[in-house]
Amino acid sequence: MRKKLKEFNQNEGLLGREITEYPELQQTSKKFEGYYLLWTTANNWSHWRVEWKEAEFEELDAVAMEQQLTKAISNMARCQKLFRETPEPLSVAQLVKGQMDELAPRMPMIVALRNPGMKDRHWKQLEEVCKQDIKPKKGTTLNDMLNLDIQDHKDEIMKICDIAAKEYALEEALIEMNKEWQGVQFDIKDYKATRTYVMFGATEIQERLDMHLLRTQAMSFSPFKEPHKDAIEKWLQLLDRVSLVVEEWLKCQKRWIYLEPIFSSEDIQRQLPIEYKRFQDYLEV
Repeated sequence: MRKKLKEFNQNEGLLGREITEYPELQQTSKKFEGYYLLWTTANNWSHWRVEWKEAEFEELDAVAMEQQLTKAISNMARCQKLFRETPEPLSVAQLVKGQMDELAPRMPMIVALRNPGMKDRHWKQLEEVCKQDIKPKKGTTLNDMLNLDIQDHKDEIMKICDIAAKEYALEEALIEMNKEWQGVQFDIKDYKATRTYVMFGATEIQERLDMHLLRTQAMSFSPFKEPHKDAIEKWLQLLDRVSLVVEEWLKCQKRWIYLEPIFSSEDIQRQLPIEYKRFQDYLEV
């Protein structure tokens, strides 16, 4: 309806006529929007609360769940204001928001426990803190996890989960750097038909090497490096070795490119036969 009225007003403007206003329709539309927000949010919640609680914990998208819940709570708070003088819809908004408010305080822990960095070692630490078996198994639902009596250990749980997330970030950073080198090749070409190959366009590779070296060195000082210490050290050594090889290659190449036209001269070959021989031997090496 709003779209059609907008088109109608636009046509009035094109014809030079006075724009017609519809205050009653605007009031009705505003009132309808309130009811629409209330019932769509309440309907979503009635489905979510069943779907979420029955979902397998290890397949739960806790971040999306938290975002949906936060938005729904905001919608219900808005509905409470819109219907503060209308008892029936107000009571619905209060009831639904009350149910949401019961789950909201537990969402940070749910999100933390569902972070992909949670490994067996972290679950063992949690079980030592909580004095019970809490690691989810196949078939464990969100409702099963909510029924665990672990809320009193929230601070310790959040701390362990935070460590797991930061360790995982280091692991992912290593994987991502490795991926960035997949498919990267040195551009090696014949130099001026000399049957000697030189490297072109090494600047981008050197810049990436420098960037990854700095990033990996920073990771080696992280307080969360312990599970990945060997992998970080191995990667750092590899980057350092490749960087050194490229640097020495380019130094050697620069000298050779400078000397090659000199020793290609027959006059120089006659005048400096020993040096020419050394240059040829150097080239073979």
